[in-house]
Amino acid sequence: MTSPRLVAYLGLEREMLALDLAGDPLADRLRDTMGPLWYGLTDEEHARLDARLVMDVCSPAMTV
Repeated sequence: MTSPRLVAYLGLEREMLALDLAGDPLADRLRDTMGPLWYGLTDEEHARLDARLVMDVCSPAMTV
């Protein structure tokens, strides 16, 4: 079961990454404001997030 807090965190993270990819400095400000939400997640939620495999689809290594 995914908690509403985890869903919110993932949504903000996705937006932060999009801003970062666009070179928008707002990404850093959003990252800073996400700290309290991160600390509000459970140990299980932290483990789920930490276990993710994150791939950079813009990386030259990912091109065919």
